Amino acid sequence: MSVAARVQAPSTLRVTRSVQVFEATGVEVRSGERLSAHTTFEIGGPARFFASPTAAEEVGRLAARAQEAEIPIYVLGGGSNLLVDDAGVPGLVLHLTRLRACRIDGGGLHVGPGYPLPGLVNFAASHGLAGFERFAGIPGCVGGMLRTNTGGRHGTLSDVLVSAVLLHEDGRTETRQASDFQFGHRRSNLGSEIALELVFRADPDDPERVRARRDEIMRTKIASQPLNGRSAGCVFRNPPGEHASRLIDQCGLKGARIGDARVSPAHANFICNEGAAAASDVRRLIERVRQTVRERTGVELDLEIMTWP
Repeated sequence: MSVAARVQAPSTLRVTRSVQVFEATGVEVRSGERLSAHTTFEIGGPARFFASPTAAEEVGRLAARAQEAEIPIYVLGGGSNLLVDDAGVPGLVLHLTRLRACRIDGGGLHVGPGYPLPGLVNFAASHGLAGFERFAGIPGCVGGMLRTNTGGRHGTLSDVLVSAVLLHEDGRTETRQASDFQFGHRRSNLGSEIALELVFRADPDDPERVRARRDEIMRTKIASQPLNGRSAGCVFRNPPGEHASRLIDQCGLKGARIGDARVSPAHANFICNEGAAAASDVRRLIERVRQTVRERTGVELDLEIMTWP
């Protein structure tokens, strides 16, 4: 999953129309960047402000200035697990994909929030590190894993995470241990903090065995999920003791369409952009699916993807 958190600003928003408000940070900030170019749905309107910091210090300066100016902050990684409104977002989008350090140090694997998750899977396989093959086939960047405890049937982030370095709204940094996040199914207690680094266990294993497990998981996912489609991954959380995809399929909703947004015929918990789908098309299709499943099964489906704003 990607970094896709929204950091809440004070409720009284002072509208700032010029990027000059960020001049003192020394970081390039653009206005009007279309977020469709940065999401796996390829959907989303313009950001009022958009920056791609190259270091944790730049993230801190940008976040501090946004807080001072009462500008809401949106944190973006690979843009998966996210639906951005057609009107865009009114605040500062921090695009963290340039924070992609990855090193083995002190018995742990230290990874920046913008490091691609598929790249992490391959890095671990090539270095003979066990446990990361469970993330094969999952898009996005490493930082977003914290919010949703990324994973699936083969295990989740909580199984391999040691700690994370977080940036608070007041500029403090904190190293939080994995147990402090209170991980559950697709959730954690992460609030407005911004991930600057994740530290994983670096358990050695034979590279050939790791690659074999990775490849087997990938074969399974390719056979059952529309990995090449323009989607945000699974749309709904699995209800307790049930699978959202089974409920949606049971209701005859595979292939259901609104505009160019379509419930995938391959996996009912995916919605794909099959042309020029708008966020409004996806939202209406989500509501149709939720209402139909509610009426026919009595189960209320909760969103797994995030929505901006």
